[in-house]
Amino acid sequence: MSSFPPPPPAGSSPGEPGSPLPFGVAAPVARKSKKGLFIGLGVVAVVAIAVIVVVSRGSSSGDDADRAPLSAAAAYDGLAAVLAGIEFDDSGYGEHGGLCPFGDTDPLVDELPASIERTSDFLADRGGENHAVKNNGYSAVICTGEPDDPESIVKGLQSVRFVALIDPPEDIASFVKDTNDPSVDLVLDADRPYAGGRIVGYCQTSEDGQQHGCSAAWVQRDDGVAILLQLLDRDVKSKQAVDALKVLLPDMLDGLAANKD
Repeated sequence: MSSFPPPPPAGSSPGEPGSPLPFGVAAPVARKSKKGLFIGLGVVAVVAIAVIVVVSRGSSSGDDADRAPLSAAAAYDGLAAVLAGIEFDDSGYGEHGGLCPFGDTDPLVDELPASIERTSDFLADRGGENHAVKNNGYSAVICTGEPDDPESIVKGLQSVRFVALIDPPEDIASFVKDTNDPSVDLVLDADRPYAGGRIVGYCQTSEDGQQHGCSAAWVQRDDGVAILLQLLDRDVKSKQAVDALKVLLPDMLDGLAANKD
């Protein structure tokens, strides 16, 4: 999904009623509390216009066409069990204690391809926060890995989010639009088949053209699961996000499946 919402409206804190709950990548905000960090899915009382550009980047590669399907049925059961155990507040924010539902996120970060730059500051001071969101017709679990001060990293990865969403819609473009901050513009690649589902990359930019980050989403509608990888990085490309998600996808599905009752 993605993943870095704008500051909340005056008088509210992230996660409280009245806060915007976007799920996409927006500009990073200063950390005030663990609960208030980068939460979101959907939008509450936000008026904005986003430009969505769909870019065709050619047909799927032979590797994509030949990739054996990945079953997400067990991951669905694990995700459903996690969400059933979370109490959501009026804003749609849910606390999730313990480990990320994917398991320890450090190995996932370590598995990211070398093309995604991770500075020593990012690696040495990496923390994380886990929560769940129910809003705008979507329910998801979100795990964040980042240093205490991600904005201090000028070049390279500032933050990464691992997201699982249950029962995604069939229209992947609408799904991406609905789960992103409407105040940012999206450049959305054409989605294509991959591993029994469909995969798409996209990047988010502000009105002044500043890139906030890029993400990838894999949607397996038959089993009712969407897996997202969101990278806050001014220089990363959508193809890098897609390639990274392909690497992490089996482990992310296995991690979710381990939560089954």
